Amino acid sequence: MTRRRVLAIAVTLRVLVVAVAALLDRALSRFEQLDRHRQPATITYADGGTHDTGIVRERSLLLGSVKRYSLYTGRSPDFTYGHVVRLSWSGGDRPVLREAIRERDGVRARFTSGHEIFVPSRYFMFGR
Repeated sequence: MTRRRVLAIAVTLRVLVVAVAALLDRALSRFEQLDRHRQPATITYADGGTHDTGIVRERSLLLGSVKRYSLYTGRSPDFTYGHVVRLSWSGGDRPVLREAIRERDGVRARFTSGHEIFVPSRYFMFGR
């Protein structure tokens, strides 16, 4: 083999390794619970469950870069099954859930940034 051919093969292999690593980093994620606000006993919903509201951060498994933040509302204590609202968040600071105000018809999530999201109860009741 010529030196030129060996160099071409080496460059091709490096490009493939980087491409595979980038694809795996994009595909593999870990989820972290950042904030949790539990439904108070004074509020009840039609499904009779206790619901949590919180922030979930999705990070790439290989490089650890933040992929996205989401607002979670549901009955699953580990935030794996419920209603999720993807947050468009830019800047260096992460979204911080200041309070989750429970109302009869849903939950109002207020962030320290001043943003607010209302999630109707029909979206998180009965295990959704």
